[in-house]
Amino acid sequence: MICRLCESDSLQSYFNEYSKCSRCHMIQQDQATLLTFEEEKSRYSQHNNDSQDLGYINFLKNLTDPLLNYIKPSDIGLDFGCGPGPTISKILAKENVECFDYDPAFFPHQSLLETKYDFITSSEVFEHLHRPKEVIESIWAMIKPGGILGIMTVFYPQKQEDFAKWWYKNDPTHVCFYNEEVFEYICRELGAEILEMNRKIVIIRRVS
Repeated sequence: MICRLCESDSLQSYFNEYSKCSRCHMIQQDQATLLTFEEEKSRYSQHNNDSQDLGYINFLKNLTDPLLNYIKPSDIGLDFGCGPGPTISKILAKENVECFDYDPAFFPHQSLLETKYDFITSSEVFEHLHRPKEVIESIWAMIKPGGILGIMTVFYPQKQEDFAKWWYKNDPTHVCFYNEEVFEYICRELGAEILEMNRKIVIIRRVS
């Protein structure tokens, strides 16, 4: 088996249908058990991501509040994987920051992927990626030099026995999981500077 992030043959069986890469440390669901695109879209449609819901807005502000320390009103951004109820763009609009909405299932505006941005946000997206290397590299290619990528996902538990009980993996559309080591690997490969990182958000800068 080949790791879908670093493309090494370093995958080792970890828990049930999950394997862990000893090179990049990403945990990933086995390829044969992944849902189809239509099955995933059906699941996403059931998510209660309402742009008017104060709880959801406050949840996303865990990413947008620190992001605002690194962007300015003249910057143009993209919310990659905005879901059926785009909200980050609305939060940023109140700060006079323009951000476009893209989602492969709900807002598949291909032209938005053919330009460069000062920043890109991707909230609760990275854990869904069937082809993380390909998608992350394509996102990175859309960011201008000096630009910002803000990511929200939940880091996997340190201990294997805690992963077995971890709620986050129970969503069948969550198929790959990250921690500090995984993002440090990603940033080395991209040549990115880590600005902020905790167990829920990562903000990185494109150096060149």
